[in-house]
Parts: sequence; structure tokens; C-alpha cells
Amino acid sequence: MISNEYKLTRYDADEGKVFDWADLTVHTSTDEEGNEVVEHLYAKTLFISITDDINNYVEIDAPQE
Repeated sequence: MISNEYKLTRYDADEGKVFDWADLTVHTSTDEEGNEVVEHLYAKTLFISITDDINNYVEIDAPQE
């Protein structure tokens, strides 16, 4: 049997806010028509392990649906 234990820290965005990537250039690509496409995270809750850092994310206003 294999067992792994992970320590996670939970972060919840403030009311009316969501988390997005701090560096959007890493999450930007170009589609086949040459248009720039940005992949947003838009997460209300993050679970961060020791291999990640909360500084990789920013809190932004939640997008209007």
C-alpha cells in the first residue's frame, strides 16, 4: 500500500471577488485565426500546497454573468 500525506492551505475570495492568475502571460495563447486567447482561473476557493504560492494568484472582481 502507498500512502501520501499532503498539507493544503485553503483560501476563499472575498464577497464579490474571485482568484485569477497573477501572471496572465503564462496563460495566454493564440488561436488558429491569430486572436489572443487568455485563460482565466475565476476560482472562488483555492487549495494551495507547499509547492505553490498564494502570490501566483490575485483577487479580482467577479465577472458579471
